[in-house]
Amino acid sequence: MNSEKKNIQPGDLVFFVRAVGGKVFDGTVLAVHPDGTYKIHDASIGGTYEHIPGEHVFTDRNDAEARNEADFHSEVEAYLSMIHDEKDLLQFMFNFNVALTEGHTNWAARKAAKMKAKEILDVDLVDVIDGK
Repeated sequence: MNSEKKNIQPGDLVFFVRAVGGKVFDGTVLAVHPDGTYKIHDASIGGTYEHIPGEHVFTDRNDAEARNEADFHSEVEAYLSMIHDEKDLLQFMFNFNVALTEGHTNWAARKAAKMKAKEILDVDLVDVIDGK
């Protein structure tokens, strides 16, 4: 459910989706900006985020998780459309961080690369880290 329909106010606990890391965070709304974005403080990491879009802010964790999953699948689909053959796959893997690097792995690009490796090369790149 979109947060704009929830009448979220400063002081409310919310769950929000950020592109970085593909995670759902929780925090306290500090301000609602005139453009419909939110300023949110995440006490768990001690950070404050400006201008989180309303469509990425939820009062229910399940709604935020669903949005995060939908965003992830859309990103994977966009990446898949970029890879047509072995050359594209190799270039893609050098242009996007598909390696396991703490805090920097592009998980959607990694999933797309593994899917295309299976499709194009019949190589199964499933691993124990992400199991996908």
